[in-house]
This record gives sequence, C-alpha cells and structure tokens, in this order.
Amino acid sequence: VGECSGYTRDRQDIPCSGGYLPKSLLVTVREVSPPNLRGSAEVKQNPQDIFALLDLPLQPSDRVFIRFQGAALYSPVSYIPQTIGIAVGRIFGASPLIMFYLGRFVNLLAWLGLGYWAICKTPMVSWLFVLLLLMPMSLFQAGSLSADAVTNGLVFLLTATFLQYGLTKPTIS
Repeated sequence: VGECSGYTRDRQDIPCSGGYLPKSLLVTVREVSPPNLRGSAEVKQNPQDIFALLDLPLQPSDRVFIRFQGAALYSPVSYIPQTIGIAVGRIFGASPLIMFYLGRFVNLLAWLGLGYWAICKTPMVSWLFVLLLLMPMSLFQAGSLSADAVTNGLVFLLTATFLQYGLTKPTIS
C-alpha cells in the first residue's frame, strides 16, 4: 500500500495495491497510451512519440509507487513468461518499451505452446480448439502482457486433458 502514481486515478478513497517500480515504466505507459487516445476515433497515436521511447533508459534506481490492482488478483505463476521476456531485456540493457514487447512476445510463445499441446492432446474436436484459439480476443490476449494468455492456454490444456481421460478407454493390464 502506498501513494498512487499509477496509470489510472479512480477510487482514490481506497488503498492501492501495487509496488515501487522504475519511473521510466510509468512514463512509457503514459506516452504510449495517453488518456486522450482512449475512446476517441479522431485522435491518433503519433508513431514518433513511440519511437522516441526506444532511447528511454530504464533507470531502475529512480522508483515510484505504481498501482496494479488488477494484476494483484492473479497468481504470480501466470506472469512467468512475461517475466522471462522482461529479464532478457534487462540483461541486454533494453529500454522499457523493448522490455514490454519482449514480455508480450514470450507470452505469445507460451500461449502458442499451451494451445499446440492442447490441440495435440485432445482426442476429438481439435478443430474446435483451433477455431477458439484463433478468435480475435484470444489472439489479442495472447499478445499482451496480461496473465490471461497463460490462464486461457492452461484452460485449453486442462479441457483437452479431461477430454482425453474421459473419452479414451482404460487399458487393463
């Protein structure tokens, strides 16, 4: 719990869930997705604003409390792929924007792996799995930093496992 400097400022009357993160992360998020872009078809993102963030250093010692109440609801396990991508970016001294995209990319790879495993594992309706995995919102979540990609991938894998055990004949030895 701390002073909120996060992306949104709604519900200031309740304590914040979050943590102390490098201020450059907050600057990156605010520059890439300014409030005037949301809900307005007329306002467009300036690509130069995004390219300018490629040179922004992480500056890990300059920290500010950032709220992330939604993320606090998920298990940390759901963020392992994103963490790996971001860690690779930190090793190579990448900017926060590059680290965000590396996290998204590794999250997509994890989702693809889980989806592929589920399709291979299911004894029937594998094309239904393919169609559901290719739904626009499923693809959108897969390429995000959200925990939903891993969660959804695990749900597909769990469903395939239940179908496999429920529909295959047991072998008697």
